[in-house]
Amino acid sequence: MYIGIAGDFYHDKARWGLHSQLTFLVHKILKQRDLKELLKHTNCIQDRLIFEDFMFARMLHEAGFMDKRSHDLYHKVVALCAEDVYYPDLVIFLDVSPETALTRIAARARGGENLIDAGYLQTLDREYRALVDGLERDGRPVLRLDWNKHRSLDRLLSRQTLFTIQERLL
Repeated sequence: MYIGIAGDFYHDKARWGLHSQLTFLVHKILKQRDLKELLKHTNCIQDRLIFEDFMFARMLHEAGFMDKRSHDLYHKVVALCAEDVYYPDLVIFLDVSPETALTRIAARARGGENLIDAGYLQTLDREYRALVDGLERDGRPVLRLDWNKHRSLDRLLSRQTLFTIQERLL
């Protein structure tokens, strides 16, 4: 689902900016609703924060790819869904440099991603750091992992990392 949307978006950000952001937002809101139900019975790991969507929409607006009316509409939709937003118990931030990210993007060769440039990734890096810093300022626990050196799921799920996660949650 996302690959086609991402390809369209990277080819024409102005045309597909609002559409892609609303698509991602709706998908995440639906996941948030499912998550609230699941959390009644079990623990969950979610791979993306809904707050990232707000960040992407702001970036598009500031870069001129989403006009004010579209940006306002996006935020009206966000306001309608605000009660469904779940704050995680812990955020794991996979900290990777824009240069390493660009190398990995090129290696995986997904459609449309070849149009991602270093400048975009530098802006994204700045925005992610601001997002994570803000979560920490608000008292939300964040575990930062240097993802330049290791990136396997096995490493993420290692005993040491899981022990660190457990310590942060207690």
